[in-house]
Amino acid sequence: MELTEQAAKNADASSPAPSLPAAGFDLVVSSLVVFFLPDPSAALVAWRRLLVAPGGRLAISTFADRDRVWDAVDATFRPYLPAGMLDARTTGAAGPFSSDAGVAELVGAAGFTDVRTTHFDVEVTLADVDEWVVFSRSHGQRAMWDAVPASEHDAVKSAAGELLDQARGTDGRIHLHQQVRYTLATSS
Repeated sequence: MELTEQAAKNADASSPAPSLPAAGFDLVVSSLVVFFLPDPSAALVAWRRLLVAPGGRLAISTFADRDRVWDAVDATFRPYLPAGMLDARTTGAAGPFSSDAGVAELVGAAGFTDVRTTHFDVEVTLADVDEWVVFSRSHGQRAMWDAVPASEHDAVKSAAGELLDQARGTDGRIHLHQQVRYTLATSS
């Protein structure tokens, strides 16, 4: 089924009852979104109702392991973040998104079957801390910057710069690695 413009505007990934037709879709895809939702379990259940059964497919991506420098750089934001922003991406081992098994259990509990996971390594290469600042403000991490008082931005940048220097390769550039987890499942 193809979404009309109005139906797409009325769809909300976090809604337990999205305004989309039940059993009207063959595939639901969510890329680096589900862990930001206030109730990921409810969203997955709602998404399953959108899929034809049996055989509708779910494909979600979530963050998996990343290198220690990336963890340390993200930790420079932690003192400024409200509790609602402290998820598996910012706190490491917390919650179902901290492991393949945790994500598989969450997806399975929503009624999906044939749950399987694979990974892909993403390398981000940066020239310097200034390029990292631009990069970090170009995606969801911007919300972390927004949580930092303007008077503290230079301190965060300086602390991050010292850490990023540890990830410099022989080419002089900063190399950061992030595993992305792809979890696939079917509706039954």
